[in-house]
Amino acid sequence: MNGSPVTYPIVGQTYRPPAKAILSTIAIGARLILRPEPENPFDSNAKAVLIRTEDLTMEAFAALDDGRLKIHNMTIQNIAQSLEWHLGYIPKTMNNFVLTGEVEGRFAVGSNGGPRIRLELQGAPQ
Repeated sequence: MNGSPVTYPIVGQTYRPPAKAILSTIAIGARLILRPEPENPFDSNAKAVLIRTEDLTMEAFAALDDGRLKIHNMTIQNIAQSLEWHLGYIPKTMNNFVLTGEVEGRFAVGSNGGPRIRLELQGAPQ
């Protein structure tokens, strides 16, 4: 999709362990995936933000192996064994555009330090 670049906050990571830990270790520009979630019982227009495990760098794995996963009863091996990790959603108030399939985006950080996804979408509100 060729369009203007837009960024959206990633919210809800505290409800998706170990999303917050993963988000704290990935580099600016890391590949993220935006996926429609029409079966979501709270919002049929929900758009989930994910990272594929293959896109986690060795530096991210090393950072995650510092013990921070223990609060979730997880290990670095748990991270490595899953194909992808659900990091959160773009806010419901901002997801009022049509997304028929997965779209690739990039990890960014907002001016407030919060995690964001940067996308190029046609017809997405700015």
